[in-house]
Amino acid sequence: MRTEIEVLGDLWRVWGAWGADLDEAQWTAPTRCAGWDVAALYAHVSQGVGGLTALAQRRRAEGPPEHGDAVALLRALKPDGRVAADLAARNADAAVADARAAGTAELVRRLAVDGPAAVALAAAGPDQTVEYFRRGTTTVRAAAVVRLVEATVHLLDLAVALSREPDLPDGATEHTLRFLTGMAPPLALIEVATGRRAPDIFPVFG
Repeated sequence: MRTEIEVLGDLWRVWGAWGADLDEAQWTAPTRCAGWDVAALYAHVSQGVGGLTALAQRRRAEGPPEHGDAVALLRALKPDGRVAADLAARNADAAVADARAAGTAELVRRLAVDGPAAVALAAAGPDQTVEYFRRGTTTVRAAAVVRLVEATVHLLDLAVALSREPDLPDGATEHTLRFLTGMAPPLALIEVATGRRAPDIFPVFG
């Protein structure tokens, strides 16, 4: 199987290729993410490119990472209750504003041009420990997995909005499933999967 960082690069290439062919009606089509059209969806995913670039260029942090993988990182970052709702609303508004300010050509450029450069930087030191935006330390690989999962999940949203097949690259499904099952409480997941419990543990990632 291709590495997480390689698959992330493949995903961003798909996003870039799809975006290059969209017309105005498609860019403004609504998605199943509340408040987002296709352009806002692109803005959100493309912001991950700059974030990964910044992390990969940071000075190595001392000692082992506080959050050793993507699951540990997201569990540490995940807020509860009203805080989560407020954060989701701010993120949604930020994507809409970014889409309007940047324009569609810039959104595509981030993924098609800056994306491969970010992947190359990350691949050069995937296990480097870095400070994660003042939220503790993690590895470049863990940060890449978070972006891989977002790019995969939102590609499904994009495909629905455009009435297209998802066209997921090899490894995207496997890496995403590994992350999602890691986020779920293991015993509860077994009971849900075998029909012994209501699916009240979902969603584990939004």
